[in-house]
Amino acid sequence: VLAYPRIGNYGIPNFEERDEHGLPQHFEWLEGISIAALVVGEICEKPSHWRSKETLSKWMASHGV
Repeated sequence: VLAYPRIGNYGIPNFEERDEHGLPQHFEWLEGISIAALVVGEICEKPSHWRSKETLSKWMASHGV
């Protein structure tokens, strides 16, 4: 459960962007999603970050969350 009022306003960055070691540039882990659900009061459907590739809700749906 997240109570912060701006959930998802950055969106999800491109997973394909890699650093000089071949690791994902913007993700901390590679072993998959660690949650089964996310409860929020309101979720942003129009992310405003320039690196955003998709919305948080679309990313969660594509990963079975």
